[in-house]
Amino acid sequence: MELEREELEARLRLGAKIREAREAKVLTQKQLADALNLSEGQVISNYECGKNEVKRHRLKQIAEETGKPLEFFFEPEEWLTVPDAKPSTSEQFEAILAELRQMRGLLEELAGGREATGASG
Repeated sequence: MELEREELEARLRLGAKIREAREAKVLTQKQLADALNLSEGQVISNYECGKNEVKRHRLKQIAEETGKPLEFFFEPEEWLTVPDAKPSTSEQFEAILAELRQMRGLLEELAGGREATGASG
């Protein structure tokens, strides 16, 4: 009985995250269902309400359609139990590298602005 309750709670948490991701992308349940080649929006409603289990391949599709990383849908403590949810080392590296490039660009802009105004630093 306890396992069933835990499973239902996990489905409800996942459903809430699916709804959050869908709404952030400004998609209706029907639009998301169409994008996933599902026959009707009711399937998405069932996911969001915790009625149906979301298979891993379907969650990956939802993540892609909503532009969210897979780990968005899980709490950090769940990453160890969900295959492919935790970002790989290469994905983490690429994310850090992108942030560093962005910071470098901002620093170059700031340095250029100081030179243009004659300010020293």
